[in-house]
Amino acid sequence: MRFDVLTIFPEMFPPVLGESVIGRAIKSGVIELNLIDIRRFSKDRHQKTDDYPYGGGSGMVMTPQPLYDAWRSVAMSSDQEAEKNGAAGSDTAANGEKALGGAEAVDGGGAANSAHSGSGSGARARTIYLSPQGRPLTQKKALELACEPRLILLCGHYEGVDERILELIVDEEIAIGDYVLTGGELPAMVLIDCVSRLVPGVLSSEEAYTGESHFDGLLEYPQYTRPPCFMGKAVPEVLLAGHHAHIEAWRRGQSLARTLDKRPDLLAAELRRLPLERADNVRDLGGHSAAGGLVTRWRTFLRADQLGRLSDADKRALLALGLTTVLDLRSPTEALRAPEPFTEADGVACYPLPFASEAAIDEFMTSGAEFRELYVLLAEKGRRKIAKAFRLMARCGGLCLFHCHAGKDRTGILAALLLLLVGVGREDVIADYEVSGTYYRRAARGELRPDDTEELVEQYTSSHASTIRYFIRYIDAKYGGAAGYLRAAGLADEDARAIREKFLAPPRINMTINDPDALRRQKPYVV
Repeated sequence: MRFDVLTIFPEMFPPVLGESVIGRAIKSGVIELNLIDIRRFSKDRHQKTDDYPYGGGSGMVMTPQPLYDAWRSVAMSSDQEAEKNGAAGSDTAANGEKALGGAEAVDGGGAANSAHSGSGSGARARTIYLSPQGRPLTQKKALELACEPRLILLCGHYEGVDERILELIVDEEIAIGDYVLTGGELPAMVLIDCVSRLVPGVLSSEEAYTGESHFDGLLEYPQYTRPPCFMGKAVPEVLLAGHHAHIEAWRRGQSLARTLDKRPDLLAAELRRLPLERADNVRDLGGHSAAGGLVTRWRTFLRADQLGRLSDADKRALLALGLTTVLDLRSPTEALRAPEPFTEADGVACYPLPFASEAAIDEFMTSGAEFRELYVLLAEKGRRKIAKAFRLMARCGGLCLFHCHAGKDRTGILAALLLLLVGVGREDVIADYEVSGTYYRRAARGELRPDDTEELVEQYTSSHASTIRYFIRYIDAKYGGAAGYLRAAGLADEDARAIREKFLAPPRINMTINDPDALRRQKPYVV
């Protein structure tokens, strides 16, 4: 993986990133760090990169010309642009780039061509501006970024950068916290360290990070090493006994207890997940704050992945919760491979509701369109089936579960429409979708083939916020929101009202998961 860093202080990076794990990854070539000195691209004779802001005010603003030229030296992907940058010599990349872990100075042609070949795909690299106004850097975001072949990081300074630069070149703004630093260099180093350790080959194995804090939404369990007793404090006996199942159970319990004590806000997704033996992605949609001070009820709607792996104990647990309706969103072929386990269960009605034909999905997957467009296709092709699903939800007398194969795409569309219909905030809807990949990734490893590409694995197992955000914006723009879409799909207003009435309750009746104190007092499921 390659990082191109645009900065006016390139000398800050080698002392920090040239050591330890990241330093070794750079030396071995697994990580490539390319430092671009923005000052070298300034056309000012004193190499100035800042000026006074229009309209007055304190401080200085970074000027657009050197920023744009520095970015352009590494961002363009065509061979013609690479040759142009190489020929430009001294006033572009020749004097502006330094590679950490490689040659101290890179000539213009070599640097430009190296940058262009880094992505290997012909598309320009994703450009990130480190800014306190950006979305927070989280472990999920780091996992998403680690799948990119290249990232361009823009480090601002002074009072920030000219707004036109953000409009012209920046794909995303990221913050490492709700505070202000003197420049973007420290946040860039934090991002590089956080993302690099998730790149295959940097750590010894995937297990080196999958058990750490935040990877699955929980804080890490306590760690101990020798001696077995220090200043009267002994290592827990369970860790010394060597029983691996007991150790795993202890660690899981400690992670939950530690998260509940230190960061109860992180437990929202984990408390919604049902602790089943053979399913990782069965989740309750209760506990969301909705419009009008109301909260979504627990044990009303469950979202899930395919249920074919459920144990007998899992089935009994779901039936004991009052399961009466199962909406199967899978294709007929998927349903044949893993038959619905509740078709013969007394008191449970199962409805097959495939959104779109397999031929339409296959045609899309080979079309080269962006994956997020698949959600639009499913929503448009499957309007009648989605409206039927909502009619069944409205008339369901008990617990309703809907699922597809992975529990993130078709299920994610239905869950998003349901939560939006009852007035749950967009960011909460996006967060509910985003965690799907975390849980599904645990079960998906056995389904992947040895010849599956990294891109296919990433697409198959991930649930990026940008995907569902794109879908929500589409629904808003075309239909005015989820209610308008469902009305256009054929859902009667009285059915929409029935869903709101059964799914919403005052907070005093139904615990909200957004209340940390309530989390400590009551848990919806035994975990």
